[in-house]
Amino acid sequence: MVFFFLWVSGGQPVQADGADGLKALEETIEAGEYAAALDMADRMLAAATSEFGPESVQVAAILNLQVGALWYSGKYNAEVQALAEKALGIRRAAFGDEHPDTVASMNSLGNIMYMRGNFRGALETYAATLKARQAILPPGHKDVATSLNNLALAQYRTGNNSEARKNFEQALLIREKVFGPRHMKLNSTVMNIGLIYQNEGDDEKALHHFHRALEIIEKNHGPNHPLAADVLLNIQQLYASAGRYEEALVYCNRGLGVMEKTDRLDHSDAINLRVELATITWHLGDRATAATMFRKALAEMQKVVEPDSPILIPIMHNVAFVLGEEGRYREAETMLRKALTLSIRTYGLDGYRSREIYGFLADLHNKEGNYTAAIDDAVEAERLRLESFHKVAPGLTEAEALRMDRARGNRLDWADDALLKLHEQLPSGKQDPARKNAVNIATEKYWNQLVHSRAAILDEVGARGRILQTATDRNTRNLLQVLNEIQGKLGDLLQQGEGGTRDSSYLKTLEETLEAKARAERALAEKSFEMRRRLSAQTIDLEDVRAALPERTALVAFSTFHHSERSPLVDAAPAKTVKIYFALVLEAGAEAPLAIRIGEGPELEDRIRSWKQEAGTPPSALPLLAGKSEDRYRKAGNALREMLWDPVAARLGTVDQIMIVPVDQINLVSFATLPDGQGGYLAESAIRLHYLSAERDLAASPAPAGGQGLLVLGGIRYQEGETEVRGKSGAGDTCRTLSDLSFTPLPGSRIEATEIATLWARSRGNNPGPVLLTGLKATESGFKKASPGKEILHLATHGFFAAASCTGSGDRSSELTGDDTDLEILVDADLEANPLLLTGLALAGANDIHSGNGDDGLLSAAEIAGLPLNGVQWAVLSACETGLGRIQTAEGVLGMRRAFQIAGVSTLIMSLWPVEDQATREWMAGLYKARLKGSSTTEAVQRATVGIIKALKEKKRSTHPYAWGAFVAAGDYR
Repeated sequence: MVFFFLWVSGGQPVQADGADGLKALEETIEAGEYAAALDMADRMLAAATSEFGPESVQVAAILNLQVGALWYSGKYNAEVQALAEKALGIRRAAFGDEHPDTVASMNSLGNIMYMRGNFRGALETYAATLKARQAILPPGHKDVATSLNNLALAQYRTGNNSEARKNFEQALLIREKVFGPRHMKLNSTVMNIGLIYQNEGDDEKALHHFHRALEIIEKNHGPNHPLAADVLLNIQQLYASAGRYEEALVYCNRGLGVMEKTDRLDHSDAINLRVELATITWHLGDRATAATMFRKALAEMQKVVEPDSPILIPIMHNVAFVLGEEGRYREAETMLRKALTLSIRTYGLDGYRSREIYGFLADLHNKEGNYTAAIDDAVEAERLRLESFHKVAPGLTEAEALRMDRARGNRLDWADDALLKLHEQLPSGKQDPARKNAVNIATEKYWNQLVHSRAAILDEVGARGRILQTATDRNTRNLLQVLNEIQGKLGDLLQQGEGGTRDSSYLKTLEETLEAKARAERALAEKSFEMRRRLSAQTIDLEDVRAALPERTALVAFSTFHHSERSPLVDAAPAKTVKIYFALVLEAGAEAPLAIRIGEGPELEDRIRSWKQEAGTPPSALPLLAGKSEDRYRKAGNALREMLWDPVAARLGTVDQIMIVPVDQINLVSFATLPDGQGGYLAESAIRLHYLSAERDLAASPAPAGGQGLLVLGGIRYQEGETEVRGKSGAGDTCRTLSDLSFTPLPGSRIEATEIATLWARSRGNNPGPVLLTGLKATESGFKKASPGKEILHLATHGFFAAASCTGSGDRSSELTGDDTDLEILVDADLEANPLLLTGLALAGANDIHSGNGDDGLLSAAEIAGLPLNGVQWAVLSACETGLGRIQTAEGVLGMRRAFQIAGVSTLIMSLWPVEDQATREWMAGLYKARLKGSSTTEAVQRATVGIIKALKEKKRSTHPYAWGAFVAAGDYR
């Protein structure tokens, strides 16, 4: 990953042709003719020294540009730093600290310090440079942009991504205004912004910026300018990290071609390109050649950089990987420890190189069978990753945080296999107490870190919301109002449709609105961080979870890892892997947790699909056919139970309640519906089942009990003036955007809503009475106004899940060019990264064409997440598939479940498949009767379910779970 710096020469020559000489030298450097520039600088220095003396300001001006030429030539050692310091000393003595020439030399010194790995020293120097320039120059001056760009580089390297992004963007705005959109002066900042996006996992925006930077260079200086090689290096790294090695190879070879044509094959950037070529060669199958290339590259780099240069770290990492593959574990570890020492010295313990090295150490120890050491290192790698996330989180939107999570992954993945092997290798008979104790310690250490890591973004975003909604200062309230208005505008825009309306003007407006949303979210994130910093935050550990487990309760937390011949090469994608599911189990009062292998992902997920297909298919009304439907269901359900649940159940003691933390496709499973193998279902056992988003939910403080009353929505009219739906898409559609959605009436939902309101009024009276919104009164604005402060929200309506676009499919990043034609791809990628914009609930008027006032009948999950719903105990979503959404491994389901949790709701009750009206009303009636008599959430859900099964048996009807098994509860079990 190569960043670009900006240089400013300054200079106060005393004769007219001196200025021309400096300008010619600067232009020669900008043209990439570094050898010629160094020759010119030597001649000019000799002449200036002879005429003006070695301590003259003329010498300092030339020295400053000479340092730049040396830097671009790949030379930034102590000798070059001494030259920069000399130039600065001369100018400081002649002009003082705030003169433009002195500040230019400070900037040059900062660049050399940065490249030598002294990021904190560079940060201080760049900050002083910016302060001085802001004092003596107007805000939009090009030299202020130089300082903003370079300060952002140091901020990025020292973990302050939020400020880095702001300063890069401000630098670009200034330079675009001063020079125009395609001037050579812009390429550095454009490229650096691309690297910020790459770090956050936004590959589309990163590639767009890389291609724009490349276009700028090629337009101004042709395809063989030296800086083009740096851009090509970054493009190929992005493709390699995505596993697209054939495309990466094209850009890698192009970069090496530029280096050869500019006679720079011994430059550190050329060596880095050869390292990248070795990585590609390894993944394309020629491992022997790649191993030789890695070793040769390390030897070459050691000749051109200082012994403690951070540039060596990734190459040492890759050579260590080769040693590990050759079974030379001790040599590999020795090299990794050296790289780690250098990384900590350069980036700090929490630097990204350090956590990567800890991850590879875990992989190395796993390969040699040292499983406890593997767990220790993986836990440290993940701890550092999470610590890094918490540092940058205040500057990220939820979408950006989710992207970064997908890009960086969970470092515990390096130790999952080691954990399972530790447990599987324990003898089943008489056990060695010391060995068992070591396994227990390793398991608790691993799970404790998983407790911290799981759903970390959900926690971060939820904490923001809870704090912001209680804020009283005008600035925060205004920001919240702005975000709400933007959400409404986005909803209107997304309903305007595909086809002819998706022209460049529409896309530009949509892009600007999405960016405005991101800016508002970042501002609110930073505001909430300021508030939270004043509070004493308590970290929930595994011990807190253990202490919170009720008696006779078990916690079953599922997780996954990818078993493979790993590829921890720097800038490489993971090798092709097989997902493995496993479970961590802890019973109240148990001595230690268990780790249980479930099996391979493809097989388990195939069984989940088969089970879901049968579970969500209603049985025939004819008894004979209904019996066959249930037989098919039991076959699929038994197959799933045998693989997913039996290995866990076999290890459980006597429990009354099981708390389940699902992961990936297990989020789609209703465990209560699984056949028990004896003619019944798990729902009929005495054990209550409940879902949690994360283990921490058990130990979290109970939600405030301030909610009062019931809000019920049902019998909603989705279209004014008509009883039949005005359909816009047929049943055969495979892709629907928000503009394509239409909703059929749910006549049974009015009866359901009335029945529940009546039950509530009979039990609780009218203090306060239930609020019932039906027909055209069940609007977005009505819901937003009435929902805060309630105890229970009951929403009997359609859920929706839309696509960002139907104009293209799959990864379109290879189509990016860096110009305005990229707009559609970038907008669609942004929408895909904001899944809460594309899912939600249909309310009154959802089928109508709206005027753009924000009350469009589609209540998005993003809008729900922004509501102040603290104190709401239950949100009950009784219509079709309201528990579904896009799944992200560490974060769960990105849908309405997440939205209501962010808003502050304690428990969400939702459906995993569509259920017919009568069955829904009966289940809901049982649920509320139990709750209103004082049952906990788990008890109420179980009683509603068992009641339906019992009634079906009494009527001698099929007990197929279609009618009773779709509803699950997640959140607070109380």
